[in-house]
Amino acid sequence: MTTTTITVNLTQFMTYFGADKLFDGITDSQLQSAYAGAGTFINTIAGDINLQINQQTFGVYLATAHCLTIMLNPNIAKGMVSNASQGNESLGYQPRPVKNWFDYQLGLTSYGTQLLAILMTVQPPVGGKPSGIAPYYSAIIGSYGS
Repeated sequence: MTTTTITVNLTQFMTYFGADKLFDGITDSQLQSAYAGAGTFINTIAGDINLQINQQTFGVYLATAHCLTIMLNPNIAKGMVSNASQGNESLGYQPRPVKNWFDYQLGLTSYGTQLLAILMTVQPPVGGKPSGIAPYYSAIIGSYGS
């Protein structure tokens, strides 16, 4: 049985996300660095999870966009602004209200939030079962995209 790894390319990435000015001028090297982290959030082996291949492929691109956004804007992980002042420039942060680290990580960007919505369809909530994806985490990400 052959396995196919879902990869990303710059042309398709820009087709999906080129409207986001944050990605203007990104290089293929930057894109591939971000893709290296995508397997942390979604399995990159085609068909390994219960998603249609087009959804899984888009999920890999969303995970890559999420990682790239954080790479290009590392201050995004500080949390929500809870207070600010103007004289002598003060800014306070408060952690985002989340249930678990997975929700926290994916909640840092709009791309991560979209990915989380797709991943929640892998194992929909069932009565008497946990409503999150954490119990099914290993099935979703496989062996960290390797």
